[in-house]
Amino acid sequence: MAISPNPWLAVDSTTDNQSWALSLERARDRALRSGEGREQLDGDRRQPELRNLVLGSWRRSLAAGVDPEHGLAPTAVSADDAARRWETHPLACAAPLLRGLLDDVAADTQQMVLVCDVDGTLLWRAGDPRVLEAASEDINLHPGSVWSESAVGTNAMGTALAESHALQIFSSEHFTRGIRDWTCSAAPVHDPMSGETLGVIDLTGELATAHPNGLAMVQATARMVEERLRVRALGMMDEPVPAASFSGHSLKVTGRQRGELRHGGKSIQISQRHSELLVLLSLLPQGASAEQLAFEMYGDLGKPVSVRAELHRLRQRTGIAIGEQPYRIAEPLLIDALSVQRLARAGMVDAALDLYDGPLLPNSQVPLIAELRDRVDDALRATVLAGGDPVAIERWLATPSGRDDLVATKALIGGLSPADPRRAASLSRLRRLSNPH
Repeated sequence: MAISPNPWLAVDSTTDNQSWALSLERARDRALRSGEGREQLDGDRRQPELRNLVLGSWRRSLAAGVDPEHGLAPTAVSADDAARRWETHPLACAAPLLRGLLDDVAADTQQMVLVCDVDGTLLWRAGDPRVLEAASEDINLHPGSVWSESAVGTNAMGTALAESHALQIFSSEHFTRGIRDWTCSAAPVHDPMSGETLGVIDLTGELATAHPNGLAMVQATARMVEERLRVRALGMMDEPVPAASFSGHSLKVTGRQRGELRHGGKSIQISQRHSELLVLLSLLPQGASAEQLAFEMYGDLGKPVSVRAELHRLRQRTGIAIGEQPYRIAEPLLIDALSVQRLARAGMVDAALDLYDGPLLPNSQVPLIAELRDRVDDALRATVLAGGDPVAIERWLATPSGRDDLVATKALIGGLSPADPRRAASLSRLRRLSNPH
């Protein structure tokens, strides 16, 4: 395997994890052998397996005096103290979103979600009980332990804080030998008003269960948390949720035949085909070939040359960075439909409804997009009905997807008092839906 063209990504869906881990272990041993690590890292260019990101972090780890062979994360505070800190931490309000990150990975991937404060102290974690126990016993990964680079060397949480960027650390890219059996993806979270770093969100699992989309999922979660914090800070819980506070593009595709792309305070309308391509590439964060995209969009009649031409026009029209071999979105892109789905799964029904204008690209017949359209609608509807709030149900019924929802109409009527003026209109809707002819 060659190093990914994305400098922040360690592995993707094509990586043979075991083989790559062995290659990295050999490269690590050569680079840090017999106390010559600093000299080797400064001058050795014979380690093609090692990313510049990793080499830079190893240099910082050596300078901090971390022991690469026997280093272990120290414990700064007790678990009870860590829990008390978490209760008052700004990121605690986003716990439902963080648990939603676990929901987004299959149960059998045996992952855990972690949150550290800006100093690298682990405050909160959740996930597979067996993995949580193994992490505590094997590498001291428990609430109250410290995961800054200066404390334990290169790791996703500490290095993401040091670089102020989302990144992934795989196997022997970790500085200390004891962590080599783990893979972590982490993204810092910033105060959307001040820009101050608040902490870091991490998705961690054992080597054999590394999730191929872990980095993309953590990045998306961090953006959603920042969006949530921005809404709270502005006191806008009943106002439309603004686009996430990040420097990339955002794409509005719910309730639209053609997407609206926003960037830097400006917006342009793009074609349905270009909208489909951007949504598809977001669903395939590790990239796809022209052949794969042609099949996804056109089936067996798809022509790769047509896809290449559309991608060229898309770049020219939007300025979005799209990498090649494979094709992939090479910069942050926030799509409202995916935000709605994540907010709904986290139980944040008002925020989800604020973003939702209707079905995703309703005329699109691309199978993956049709599946996502149904998943978004189903997630939002289920959250609305589970909450039982008449206002939220009424808002759902006002959308194109909800206007003919018989179950939701009955739920609204059941939640209204006999004297509520909305009851008459709801009963009229019920009669219409119950007698369609």
